[in-house]
This record gives sequence, structure tokens and C-alpha cells, in this order.
Amino acid sequence: MPRVSLLRGFIAQYPTMAPFHPSLAFPEVARAGIREIDITNSVYSAVRDMLAMLGLDRRNFTTPQWNPLGVYIRPGDTVVIKPNLVLHEFGPQKCANCLTTHGSVIRAVLDYVYLTAGPEGKILIADAPLQGADFERLTSDAGLRRIQ
Repeated sequence: MPRVSLLRGFIAQYPTMAPFHPSLAFPEVARAGIREIDITNSVYSAVRDMLAMLGLDRRNFTTPQWNPLGVYIRPGDTVVIKPNLVLHEFGPQKCANCLTTHGSVIRAVLDYVYLTAGPEGKILIADAPLQGADFERLTSDAGLRRIQ
């Protein structure tokens, strides 16, 4: 049965400091060696909260063993993440991140995939922006170069 989770928050804007470190030293990401934090990145916490709200690995939530994607991904797997990387800007919505998944969301997802796939896994980000998109600008503006 599909699961759906909805989180309503008051995030006024996306964080601006790539590579978008977690907002707190969460025990599960520390296990993967991720220790730097960025207290301005509330998006990371929102992604984490959504995974918890879905009931993924409920038993281990708030512990270093929490592995929310472990039911879907095995160590060593190759995982493809397909964000929305459509266009670098669009009409009156220029610079509004309206047609791309922000890098702070991608970073949080990457970290949780890495927790499960491990260093022997392979993570690919794949998308096909519109033909008129400035791909270098799109990836740079989203912070993907810094995340890489």
C-alpha cells in the first residue's frame, strides 16, 4: 500500500549555503561521518521528519541505527535519484526555484540514500531539463556542484 505524508511548516526560504549540511547533529547521519551542521537549513529537518512520518524504521527513529530507506535499498545498491531539474528560470517566476528541486532537498535525500547504500553503493542524479535550459547555471544555482 502506498504511503503519503504531508508536513506543513513555516520555512520562509530555502537555505543558501551549499552543500546544505543538516540543521542538527542527527544521530543517524553522524554514523555515516556527517558531522558538520548548518542551523539555517530547516529543509533537512523537514525531509527527515517526512521520512519519520511515513513510519519508516519507526523502531529505530532517534537512534544512530535509524535507516528509513533500508526497506527499499540494500548496501551496495545503485540508486537513481530523479529530481525536477526542468529549467533554470521561467518568466515572472525568475529565481523562484519554481521549476527545480532545491539542492537542500536533494542533499537530504542523498544522505539518507548513502546511509543505506553505503560507500560500496552508487548514487546517480539523473534528469533531462528542457532543451533551452542552461544546465550549468541550473546545477550551480541549485548548489549541486557543491554537493557533489
